[in-house]
Amino acid sequence: MTETPEIIQRLAPRSNIIVGLRLRDIGFLLGILMIVVSQLLRYQAAPWTPILTANDGIQQLGISTTLTAGLSFCASIIMLIASLSAFSANRDRIPQPLSWSVFACLALAALWIIVSAINDGMSDLVYKTGTPLVLVSVAMVFCGFDNHLISIIYRLCPFGAAFFAALAGISFIQAYMTYGWTVFGSSSTFVYFIASFWLSSLVICRSIIEGKRVFFVYILLGILLLEAVLLHSRSWVIQVFLLLLGYTFLSSSDPLLKRVFKVALLATILFVAYRVLVSQFDDFLIAFLDKLGSDTRSEQYRIVFSQITPRIWLLGGGLNATYRFGSVMTGSIDNQYLYLAYHWGIFTVISYVFPLLYAVLSGLRNIDDIEVRTNTFVLILWMCALGGLSVYNVLSINIPTLILPMIGGFVVNRIHIIGQVIQQ
Repeated sequence: MTETPEIIQRLAPRSNIIVGLRLRDIGFLLGILMIVVSQLLRYQAAPWTPILTANDGIQQLGISTTLTAGLSFCASIIMLIASLSAFSANRDRIPQPLSWSVFACLALAALWIIVSAINDGMSDLVYKTGTPLVLVSVAMVFCGFDNHLISIIYRLCPFGAAFFAALAGISFIQAYMTYGWTVFGSSSTFVYFIASFWLSSLVICRSIIEGKRVFFVYILLGILLLEAVLLHSRSWVIQVFLLLLGYTFLSSSDPLLKRVFKVALLATILFVAYRVLVSQFDDFLIAFLDKLGSDTRSEQYRIVFSQITPRIWLLGGGLNATYRFGSVMTGSIDNQYLYLAYHWGIFTVISYVFPLLYAVLSGLRNIDDIEVRTNTFVLILWMCALGGLSVYNVLSINIPTLILPMIGGFVVNRIHIIGQVIQQ
């Protein structure tokens, strides 16, 4: 597909100074702020504790208080209202199958909210991180059809990515100074790192389109790569590598000299990261290399499928469903599709995943457009991460869970507008 500069200007979300904020935009920004504050408060005084299933690991489970739970609850309601408002304003451009799937998921979420409130109590419903409230995030697909909301996201992403990368580094240093070398479990370090990673992926999308922030992107990804190795996370090292490669080679419009420059900069970042690891964190690097050939998923899947019945997979076990993993009872599963099916049933999984899959398949059929290609690449990484590729990438009321469905909506919306422009 060949696009003229005029068409590109019509289709691309604006990334300059945001003016004329609407009520929907203010509510959206307020919801984002509430989520960030809630996450910061959850880990502010949270202690580090040993991981029961690991001899040399530590974890930092966030502390849910009335304030943090209230912020998350209010943020989810505000985001739902913003999503429904975006749907009302753009319903003529939203494909019916996508709308039906979103509303089916919202109906199932409402059902499970009622069931959880009755069976488990309002306290668990509001305070727990994996509540059915997170299912309302699927409605954020509708916000992706609002170019103004998309422009806000792209405008804030560079600041958010750098902010969370810095927080992840600070959290790691604090733990390292206290405990020395250790394996990191669920913790603020991972939460901040994961938020920075997904925001960085959107920074990459804009950088490829605009040809700006090349140094910033490589430095940011170099920091994330370093942090992933220090966190002893093979899966996140893979994801960061994929982002680095995607950023270097996805843009087919780059001149040869710029491509050579990007490859040289990529090699430099990798070399510097390696030298820092060898000189300052050699024990982390050795432990990470030892882990590369290990299998950390098969045993969990074997245990999960041996204990959970087909009826539970079909209908869902509810908020407090647990199975035995070693010496502990847990409801967590790394694969988020299995997690959703275990707690809320296979029909919930289908209705939640369909909008994302719809966007990916639509994007793959229209990869000639650079914006569709880059954002579809990010969506594929997101769906792989939900499938268990990336550890601790959980569906909860957090920044990535709310923003990534928006990108799905943006991809579908852009393809729709491109089709209209071509017909004209």
